[in-house]
Amino acid sequence: MQKPPDAFIEEYWKMRERVDWAMSAVGRGQDLAQAKTVVDECEDFYARWHDVITIPELRAGLEALHQLVVEGIGATLEQSWLEQLHAVIEARKDCLAGEVLLKCDIQFIEIMKVAEGAVRAELEKIYREHMKKEYDPEGCYRDGEEGAAENEADFRKLLATLEADWPERVDAALRARLEGLDAEAANAWQAEIVEQQAEPALS
Repeated sequence: MQKPPDAFIEEYWKMRERVDWAMSAVGRGQDLAQAKTVVDECEDFYARWHDVITIPELRAGLEALHQLVVEGIGATLEQSWLEQLHAVIEARKDCLAGEVLLKCDIQFIEIMKVAEGAVRAELEKIYREHMKKEYDPEGCYRDGEEGAAENEADFRKLLATLEADWPERVDAALRARLEGLDAEAANAWQAEIVEQQAEPALS
C-alpha cells in the first residue's frame, strides 16, 4: 500500500480535532467566529489535498470530512445566520409598531382635548381598562414615547450583534435595507427566510 505524505496525516488529524470542536461549539450556538474559521481552514485543507491523495481509503476519509464540514458546520452556521436575521427584522417590525402606537397616542390626546361630558367619560373608561391606570395626557405621551424608544434600542442592539457576528455578510446595503423596511417588506423578507430555513430539511 502506498504510504501517504506525513504532512497530510498530521494535518488531517489536526483538522479532525478542529472540526470536532467546531461541531460541538456551533451546535450550542457558541463561538460562531471560530466555527467559521474552521470551515475556511477545512476548505483550504481540502483544496490542497484532494487532488494529491489517491489512496482510496484516505481519499474517502478526506471527502467525508469535507462533507461533514459543509453539511454539518456550514449548514448550522447558515441556520444561525437566518435565525439572527429573522430576529432583527422582527425587532424592526416592533419599531414600526411603536411608531404607529405613538402616533395613536398623540391623536388620542388631541381628541381628549375637545371631548366633553359623556364622550370624555367613556374615553377615559376605555383608557383606564386598557392601560390599567387613570388617563393623564403627559403620562399617555410618555408611555408611547418610551415604548417606541425601547423598541428602537432593542432593534439597534440586535443589529449591532448581527454586525459583530457576521461582518462578512452585513454590509451597507443590508443595513440600509433593514433600516428602511416597512411592515409589508419585513413580512415578505421573513417569509423568504422561513423558506430558506426549511430547505435543508426538505433536501
